Amino acid sequence: MRNRVLRIALRVVLVLSLLANALVIGVILRAVELRDRAGLQDTRFPPELGRAFMEVIEDEEEIWTQLARLGDARRAMMAAAEARPLDREALVAAMAEVRRQSAALQVEGQRIMLDVIEDAARAE
Repeated sequence: MRNRVLRIALRVVLVLSLLANALVIGVILRAVELRDRAGLQDTRFPPELGRAFMEVIEDEEEIWTQLARLGDARRAMMAAAEARPLDREALVAAMAEVRRQSAALQVEGQRIMLDVIEDAARAE
């Protein structure tokens, strides 16, 4: 009896593991499909520039400030989306603020990446 329960438990674990693997593979394939459909296959910086960027931003206070502002804007947007009764104008304004903060973050990130790329070009 005990062996039978153990075999059933192992089969259940195996099935769950296979389902989890299928889910992960599905998510990865979907991400690749979306990337390919959007034409984003070759739009990433080389890994060495990515590593240099990550090292530089550790000490870049402005990027962390901007990330915090974006987080605040996103939380405000979610609060407006969940408010009842829904205030459409407040939600539209909150969404616009998220776009503004996202754009500001992108400008700051690109400024830093430009510095990283210039430094790498000088080092060649």
